[in-house]
Amino acid sequence: MFGSMVRRLWRRPWSLALLGGLVVLLGAAFFVAGPGGSGLFGLTVGGCEIKPDTQCAGKDLRESDLRGANLSGANLRGSNLSGANLSGANLSGANLYWAILTGANLTRANLNGADLRGSNLNGANLTSADLTADLTGANLIGTNLTGAEVALAEFDGALFCKTTWVDGSRRTTPGVQC
Repeated sequence: MFGSMVRRLWRRPWSLALLGGLVVLLGAAFFVAGPGGSGLFGLTVGGCEIKPDTQCAGKDLRESDLRGANLSGANLRGSNLSGANLSGANLSGANLYWAILTGANLTRANLNGADLRGSNLNGANLTSADLTADLTGANLIGTNLTGAEVALAEFDGALFCKTTWVDGSRRTTPGVQC
């Protein structure tokens, strides 16, 4: 069946050009909005439009699939992103002050310049993330920071308890009962 279809198309060169154009269009659509969410512009999740500099403070975005989303400069202050998949997302300069990120996947996320003060990252996965960010007073209980960039991160008053550090070791804030 497939062979006969190809033979019919071969006899009509214009149909091959049409088929080729369709393949190119489908390929472009997959590249723009394919897996990883790199083409999430215009998508609305929990009443929040996913785009750079978006104003989504206090929104409920639990369990959202925002892989590869560009949320640079976004205002997500106090938003609930529990269990959200933000792997590979660009959150550079984002306001995540007091955000709830429990169990969130932030693997390879760009958090350079993000404000994570007081945020709850309990059980979050920040493997290989760029954490050149302010994590003052953040809850990092059970958080995985393996391979993360933390050299310029601010951790004053952050709570560590069974936290997997950059080198794979465990950290706990002195005096804290886990």
